[in-house]
Amino acid sequence: MFQIGDVVKLKTGDSAIRVTHIHHQEGRAISGKYISSPWNLQQNRRVVAADLRDFEYYDELLYPPQHPKEDPMTQQAQLFETKDGRFGTQIGTNSEGAIVLEIRGANGEVAAFASDTLTEVTPYTVEIEFTNGQKHHFEVKKDSLQAGDVVVTGIHLGRVKNVDSKSKSAKKAKDLMKVGVTPL
Repeated sequence: MFQIGDVVKLKTGDSAIRVTHIHHQEGRAISGKYISSPWNLQQNRRVVAADLRDFEYYDELLYPPQHPKEDPMTQQAQLFETKDGRFGTQIGTNSEGAIVLEIRGANGEVAAFASDTLTEVTPYTVEIEFTNGQKHHFEVKKDSLQAGDVVVTGIHLGRVKNVDSKSKSAKKAKDLMKVGVTPL
């Protein structure tokens, strides 16, 4: 259910706790560090519950998960566009350092390209800075937002800092909405 690095809270409380250890042999309890509390305590403290159902996820925009890095062997293959408009999936590099692509729709054709002749294909993303100071990248429709636009997601208000940020770790914009503002 929970992983090390997740931010949770007791269902009966409002203090954020970052999970540091999972105790399966102790009846499925967790240890964690309080991130904040009503008394502004920021100390390591063991948090144990008899049942993990006593916990729920805290707001991920305030405290994004800190999971270990993904294994490079399980990462998705990179898609590139060539200068002549063809697309290919990277399958490696050759001894000269050129990127080797399997060209899409070309019956398995393989070709090598200098990295400066390729453009990596990424979803259209924007960077948003929220009022709590954190910045996040979101996938959005191209040209749907401009730098300076005010947005809201859930209860979080933010401003678009950069458009076409080309982030590989962008979140899906599930409930992201642009706020109409009128200068006074």
